[in-house]
Amino acid sequence: MEGLTDAQVKAFTEAFEVFDKENIGKIPTKELGNLMRALGQIPSEAEVKYWIGYHDKALLTLKEFLGLMARKLKDSEYEEDIKEAFKVFDKDGKGFVLVSDLKHIMKNIGEKVTDEEIADLLKEVETKKDGKVYLNDFLKLLKDSQALL
Repeated sequence: MEGLTDAQVKAFTEAFEVFDKENIGKIPTKELGNLMRALGQIPSEAEVKYWIGYHDKALLTLKEFLGLMARKLKDSEYEEDIKEAFKVFDKDGKGFVLVSDLKHIMKNIGEKVTDEEIADLLKEVETKKDGKVYLNDFLKLLKDSQALL
């Protein structure tokens, strides 16, 4: 399976087989969250609902599950990249960036965005209304928006 090591495929397959109580090569989609947690993942309810809805059926095959786990692990790497990028702007390591700094960064670095686009983003990430964007809120926004894609 692309994106997974042989050891990961083996471990995920073994865990899948534990949840495949009828030995049919499929598990009920309602067991997906439990299976992921058994493998040390911590999926949000939104993620689990997304994957269940994405497959739109009562049973999930091993191949589908391995594909899901490959994407999940890739997303985890993406989250680490976001954290590293956030640290560049969070010079004091306090876990937040000032809204004014974020506005400046968005207007002057990379793809040009409008004031309206910036305002829309800030509505979502400035949850405490204290002029700061917190890393955890920013990550949650990204995760929730990915789960909805």
